[in-house]
Formats: sequence, C-alpha cells, structure tokens
Amino acid sequence: LSMPNRLEHVFTCGSPVTAGRFHPTESSLLLGGCESGQVVVWDVRAGRLPVQKSTLNTLFGASAKSHTHPICSMEVVEGGLGLVTASTEGRVNYWSLGNLREPVESVQVGESVSCFAVAPESGSL
Repeated sequence: LSMPNRLEHVFTCGSPVTAGRFHPTESSLLLGGCESGQVVVWDVRAGRLPVQKSTLNTLFGASAKSHTHPICSMEVVEGGLGLVTASTEGRVNYWSLGNLREPVESVQVGESVSCFAVAPESGSL
C-alpha cells in the first residue's frame, strides 16, 4: 500500500451498518446488514452507493418476512450464492444474493438473537 493511512473506498447507506462481510469469491463485493433491517451489497467498481438492497420492511409481527429490527449477524453461504442473516427481533432469514427483494426463507427462532454461526461441514446453524 502506497498510502496506508488514506481510505481507499468509502461506502454510504441510508441506515447505519451493524454487520458486514466480504464476499468469499467475488472480491469486489461487500455485504452489509443495517440497523433498519435492510441487507445491502456494494461493488467497489460501482462507487459508494449500494448496487443492491433488500426492501425496507415497515410491517411488524408475523406478516413481516424481512427484518424489522437491526441485523446483528450475517454469514455468506453456499459458496457465495446465499446469505443468512439474524436480527434482534429473533428472526433468521435466508437470502439469495441474486435477488434481495425478500428472503427466500424466514424463521422466527425466538424473541431475540444476538449472534449465530454456520457450521462449515454441514451448513447448519
């Protein structure tokens, strides 16, 4: 690095980012989980704004599939094709990174989640 004290990239989002991951196979992609419950994807080649983001969910309760509370943990799965997120309202979602409009699957696991991990051997939570 020729200038290690200078930022190389700055990304913006409409809500504070509470979790983040680098994409395991696409080095230009960064994934973020937001305080608003949105999932965002940035591409360093495209600039500072997200190139993809999930719908901002304003529904609360059982009818809401997307997160309505801050995302506290996320893991990229299936070789970079999917994303699992957890939020403080106790919901765990599986997303296809090809389409972030709404989660493919959504499970309410309790009243609150603070973190989770995916087992590399089995892919289970």
